[in-house]
Amino acid sequence: MSARLAPRLRTVHRLAHLIANTIPVPGFEVAARLFAKAMLPKLRGTLICPTRLGFELSVGPSSGLNYYYLGIYEPGTLEVMAQCLRPGDTFVDVGAAVGQMTLHASMCVSEAGRVVAFEPEDGRFKDLQRSIAVNSAQNVLALKLALGDRPGEMDLHTDVISPSLVAGGTDPAANERVEVDTLDRCLERHSVDRVRMVKIDVEGFEAEVIQGAEQLLRSEHAPIVCFEHGVYDERVSIFDLLSDFNEYRYFRLARTKRYVSRLRPFDRSERLWRHDNIFALLPSQIRELPSSLVRAESR
Repeated sequence: MSARLAPRLRTVHRLAHLIANTIPVPGFEVAARLFAKAMLPKLRGTLICPTRLGFELSVGPSSGLNYYYLGIYEPGTLEVMAQCLRPGDTFVDVGAAVGQMTLHASMCVSEAGRVVAFEPEDGRFKDLQRSIAVNSAQNVLALKLALGDRPGEMDLHTDVISPSLVAGGTDPAANERVEVDTLDRCLERHSVDRVRMVKIDVEGFEAEVIQGAEQLLRSEHAPIVCFEHGVYDERVSIFDLLSDFNEYRYFRLARTKRYVSRLRPFDRSERLWRHDNIFALLPSQIRELPSSLVRAESR
């Protein structure tokens, strides 16, 4: 990144943040992005980009436009992570992309903690590695793997906005053969026996990831789970899976993952914003979280 572009990016990010939060509705986020696009040169290659979170990310046209234009993505989810994670915790990032949540978690858990990040797509994994290196995040383990319900290999469809194991575009040549394993097997292999929080964003393959984490999710110290909901038609209900594994209760952010707001109980009959996140917490986890995060009636 050129010395001239870095301060310009930071200034645009600050102004875009002000625009997006003037009135916390999705339309103002769109206005913030249009403002940033008008103020910044088009992103044509890979560069190291500052964020509003105190670290930098390796971004490119197909994997980092939110960070380039706005300096942040999903601030609501990031705030939940900040209030749930403690120094010394372990965080698992399934579908890490270029590493925003990986590095945010790395800061939250401190040097005493650990982050395990999974990203199967080749270009994004290279960006993830660069992001980890440029921030000297020594508590992060990055693995070039997809997670599912059994080990093996699958075709990752890369001719869509976000690579997916279940849905692609019209070009069968735009597939990448990737290794798949289960989260339970990976945690055992890397001697991880306790996890505080798992984030799963895998474009429709969330249920398979959860099925491959049954041992972890049934354990006495099962983690908080954040998963993207409703991207594709669910072949297996994630809610049914998690409820079968443990005594999970479900929450969503009052103003969606786009804005910092309290968690409130989620009724499965409710409609969600497309791509919004659901948070699954055990009763013991709900009780220990601050009232600023979890609404009083959900305790």
